[in-house]
Amino acid sequence: YTNFYLKDFEYKAVKKIRGKTYFKINVNNIDFDIPLNSVKILFSNYLPELPIRLKDEDVVISTIGRLSPEKNQAELIKAFRLLVNKYGPSLKLVIMGEGPLNSDLNQLINELRLQRNVFLVGQQADVFKILKQTDYFVFPSLYEGQGMALLEAISLGIPSAGTNISTTIEILGNNEEYGYLTKGIDSIAIKEVIERLLNKNTPFEKFNYKE
Repeated sequence: YTNFYLKDFEYKAVKKIRGKTYFKINVNNIDFDIPLNSVKILFSNYLPELPIRLKDEDVVISTIGRLSPEKNQAELIKAFRLLVNKYGPSLKLVIMGEGPLNSDLNQLINELRLQRNVFLVGQQADVFKILKQTDYFVFPSLYEGQGMALLEAISLGIPSAGTNISTTIEILGNNEEYGYLTKGIDSIAIKEVIERLLNKNTPFEKFNYKE
């Protein structure tokens, strides 16, 4: 047991829906797992790029895409209502992108009383920097061309899931080597696949973007 003060360090909060929450930090190339109740955060810069305030213990799920019907964000938001009901308010959804459904999606967020859990943050200049700090990525599209956002997420090692459309299957693998696939495209199917992510204890296979 030791006491130490770190003025500036890189850390990754490891959040678990079930079980203890702890911080994984690296000091002098040595990894430490420290229970959350043993840490006092004097200043946090968690996702400072976003126009919202998040806590380090929040479980942050991200998605990227134009706010338009084919991206299926409405079903994702409905799924999130079910997830927050079950797992609690620490679940947060960050939706990056702009488009014609902005007002409709904001209205849906208000109707479902998810203003403290689902955030439309618009187009972001440095998507990679934000993705690296989120816990999970979800790709709820009805159809896609190349699926670049999903490729970016799994390239960064972010545990990911997507709807079982042809583009997503090609990226994540028929056997879900690189991420989970839904059994449908509605809110129930999306909710179920996110639950699989939240309860996953082993990593997916490492994705090589160059292959």
